[in-house]
Amino acid sequence: NDEVHHYQPGWLFIPFGVYTADDCMKPKRSFIPKNVDFKLDEVVAVHPDKRQVECKKQSYDYDWLVIATGCTIFPEEVDGMENWKPEPTGDIHSFFTLEGAEALYQRMKHFKSGKIVFNIPEMPHKCPVVPMEFMVMADSFFKQKGVREDIQIELVTPITGIFTKPIATQILTESAVEKKISVVPDFSLLEVDASAKTLESAGGEKVSYDLMVSTMPNMGAKYVEDSGMGDGMGYVFTDHHTLKAQKYDNIYVI
Repeated sequence: NDEVHHYQPGWLFIPFGVYTADDCMKPKRSFIPKNVDFKLDEVVAVHPDKRQVECKKQSYDYDWLVIATGCTIFPEEVDGMENWKPEPTGDIHSFFTLEGAEALYQRMKHFKSGKIVFNIPEMPHKCPVVPMEFMVMADSFFKQKGVREDIQIELVTPITGIFTKPIATQILTESAVEKKISVVPDFSLLEVDASAKTLESAGGEKVSYDLMVSTMPNMGAKYVEDSGMGDGMGYVFTDHHTLKAQKYDNIYVI
């Protein structure tokens, strides 16, 4: 129902003062061709048998349907983060919302010493390379402020290395070593203890932090599950070569 389009890749740059919120927002109608009937409505359900999209204001019939709802962060999926909110003075942050990116900017401005942990609680998450992007930008950001020597930067990830592809992993690992960014691989997050400022893995390993930045668990749209189309996490099973929904005709997913 929002008239504003949010350029989400730009949120990564807000914590470093490169972009502001205004830089990442434009009216949606600016992108819509004149011959397109543009509706702002909230989807409640999809009925593939009737080829109909049910919304709060009205229902819409379709011949072809393209689903492009993306995903949203669900911090409550992690024990210890059920009541997380983006607060400028907090020690747990995520820039995967506009409010979170702005709060992290306020925190980063005044962070002069300590340990920053970038945590990936689970896969998949938006933009696979974003953890490395953030850490490299943080390295540069704190160098420019003259405090890099007093700050540790660490990636804590459930995968076996810094990235999922072997050649990229090799190159990015070499870059991380050069920039003194450490990596804790194979860390399956069990819970966050916000009072003790620690992450604990399913295997009992603990990692401490002064400031934690998280991709958060990502889940798809609620209406996808409510419509019986989901995989349990709000995503639609899709043919990766054609982008057609596996179980439904006339529906494509991007």
